[in-house]
Formats: sequence, structure tokens, C-alpha cells
Amino acid sequence: MTKTAANQSDITSQTVKKLTTRAQLETAKAGTDSVELAKAGTDSVGVEDLLSPPYSAVNKITDNVYLTGVGGIVRENIVGLRISCIINATYEAPNYDVKGLECIRVPIDDTVDDDISPYLEEVADKLNEVVSENRRAIVHCVAGISRSSSLVLAYLVKYQKLTLKEAFIHCRKCRELSQPNVGFFKSLIEFERKMFGKTSVQIVIKEINGQNEEMPDIYAELVNSSVKTLNTAVLNAAHI
Repeated sequence: MTKTAANQSDITSQTVKKLTTRAQLETAKAGTDSVELAKAGTDSVGVEDLLSPPYSAVNKITDNVYLTGVGGIVRENIVGLRISCIINATYEAPNYDVKGLECIRVPIDDTVDDDISPYLEEVADKLNEVVSENRRAIVHCVAGISRSSSLVLAYLVKYQKLTLKEAFIHCRKCRELSQPNVGFFKSLIEFERKMFGKTSVQIVIKEINGQNEEMPDIYAELVNSSVKTLNTAVLNAAHI
């Protein structure tokens, strides 16, 4: 993790527009075919979406740990919630630059090929440090779906002593958007194995729209229970 800061205090619509450029380019390249869009990882999330709920909503995971997207990193939320530490789980979003506020960048991209495993325990330890000092932390990526939720899940597993399955269910109750990509979930499964010597989640193959897709079994359960509970279009892609 690296501590960096940019000379600005709020995420503006202009900044968010830059963050979605890659997604928009990939959408144009892929056309309207749903399978190609899934591979591109765009899911039609645009600037206005990221600056609005549910993406910009700040969700309370524990009394001292919050989860959001880049649109939630605004002065009103930081001051109102008495946040003293921000974990920025992106390469692309600028850090919030305010005196006395700890801003830590976790440089990961939301693709199944990017390795989040080196950061899971490190961020979990940092969040525990903040909590033990009775401070508050907020974890964000761009959309608040994959990168940030993966880091929060690691904290819940190591320090709240939840199984990965329990942690995911809790996180989804708090922020329904939470959905680590399959690559990150594989890393979380190994993290749980390291913590407890066993795993509560397995990777399975499930047929989605005529194609076999790798996914955690907890996702398969959600697909079976309710179509709207899982974003099947981006199971194996980036969530920006």
C-alpha cells in the first residue's frame, strides 16, 4: 500500500468521467452483444450512475468500517461520519487530500488477472488498527462493487472471525452491490484457508445464458434464488 495525495478534496464529475473512459471505449468496441459486454466488464455504468445511489451510497459494515464507491468520497460524508482513514482501492482515483486525514492507496485493477492477495491481510490489519484506536475508516474503489468489498471481506474474516460465506452474506446485506470478481474470490478463498485451515466457499461451474461460467458457490445460490440478487453480466469481468 502507498500513501499518496492529490491536490483536491472532492471527486468531481470531471474526474469520474475520466475514470469511466476505459469502460466506454470497451463498450463501443464490444457493441451490444451481452457476452462481449461481460468480457469487457462495462455493465453500462456511467458518470451519472457513479455519482448517484446506489454506487455513491456509503454503507456501514461495522460500527467503524464503511464501504462506498468513488462518488461517496465527498466532504459531507467524510466529516459527517468522522472518517479518519480512507482506503482507496484503485489505480485511477485521486486520493482525498485533507490535513489530518490518512489516505492509503491500494493499487489494484478490477480484473480477474490482477492479484489482490498481497493486500488482503495488509488492509485487514490496517482496518483493525483503525478500529482498535476507536477511529473510523472508509474503503472505496470506483463503483464500490469488487475491489473495495474484497478488502472489507478480508477484514471481516480475520478480525470479526466470520467465515468467508458469513462475511459475504453480511456485506451483501449492508451493501447489495458487493460482488468481488471471480479472481478476487479465489484469493479470498485461499485467505480463508490460511486463517482457518478450511474454506466455506468453493468455485463451481454454472451455466449462464448457455455458457459455462466459473463462480463462487454462494453466487450460484443467489442466481438460483433470485435473478435480481446477482449481477450475472459481470461475473468474470471488471467492475471498473
